[in-house]
Amino acid sequence: MFSSKNVVSAGVRTSRVLVAASLALGMLLPAAKVFAARDPELSWIRQFGAVASSNETARAVDDDGNTFVAGTTDGALSGKTNAGGIDGWLKKYDAHGNLLFTDQFGTAGDDVVAGIAFDQSGIHVIGSTTGTFPGQTSAGGKDIFVRKYDPALDDEHTTLRQFGTDGDDEVMDATEGSANDYFIAGRTSGAFPEKTNAGGFDAYVIRLDGSDNVYWVDQFGSEADDVATSVDKKTAAAVFVAGTTNGTLPDNASAGGSDAFFRQINTDSGNAIETTQFGTAENEDVGGVAILNDELAVVAGTTLGSFPGFTNAGGKDAFAKAFVVQTGAFEWTQQFGTSADDIVNGIGHAIGERLAFVVGTTAGAFPGQTNAGGTDVFIHKLDTWSGQT
Repeated sequence: MFSSKNVVSAGVRTSRVLVAASLALGMLLPAAKVFAARDPELSWIRQFGAVASSNETARAVDDDGNTFVAGTTDGALSGKTNAGGIDGWLKKYDAHGNLLFTDQFGTAGDDVVAGIAFDQSGIHVIGSTTGTFPGQTSAGGKDIFVRKYDPALDDEHTTLRQFGTDGDDEVMDATEGSANDYFIAGRTSGAFPEKTNAGGFDAYVIRLDGSDNVYWVDQFGSEADDVATSVDKKTAAAVFVAGTTNGTLPDNASAGGSDAFFRQINTDSGNAIETTQFGTAENEDVGGVAILNDELAVVAGTTLGSFPGFTNAGGKDAFAKAFVVQTGAFEWTQQFGTSADDIVNGIGHAIGERLAFVVGTTAGAFPGQTNAGGTDVFIHKLDTWSGQT
């Protein structure tokens, strides 16, 4: 049975938080770490790769504690063959860290995995490709691909679909739905059927069924470049997406530089319920969004500025901003950082606990902590009632 959220750098299962440190570290450490919800404690770690570079970009965990990790490589994993350029891959580990399954796949071009989504019919690995998969046709530029595996993983894959606009279509995140569906988010320089590009790259959210058929597409943007970087679905009525805009979204105002945005979309129709653009006078980048106990939507990211009531600690700071799910009203803001750059890669939470975990990297040292050298991983725990550490 699958029922796990693939957050940008945190997946959630019962009272445990799965943190994929490799996304925070980029290509430095392709690994997965499991921490207890209240007092993080390392459970297991696995490191692997090819002779060339390998990068983990997506992860998820199921109800049985199995961990699914996916990513990219420009080499060949053990026992596998590179199809050309950058390939995608999928690995499955059991609750004790034992490797159960490995698949590597690709086209003659570059194939970049961005998300994993579960539904009742199987496992969907989603990403972007500059090539053409066997039996598929390129729509032009970068296309979206979905590679589906059955739940038993007794075959390399069961189906594959490639689709997109005549421009570049990039996938940034994916999440499961409430039943036999899932959602993907990203950006496009083109226009999906019956949609119009607002200018530059637009953000998009797509709902698909278990057979990878499209229910609807929500494409939106400003006159400049926009990207949906994270998507989450925890309520029956709406799906939630967050991202970054370099312009001004309709019925909003720019705070200056690149701003963050938060958007609620009706699950059935794909129509936007509300869009909120926010930020400081400087640049913001969104690393993730998480729905906490069907009550709060928390957007986490990085800022060069200072939100009201806070002072930038130096360089890029981390931030988390909470909104009430039912109304979209602002609830609280938290900003924190070191004297160096602090980059947020995702946010997760422990089911049944009012705790959120912001995950990222820092080139500095937080109070009471010591930098191990170069760029370190950090996990910052927040009380979701107040936003306090």
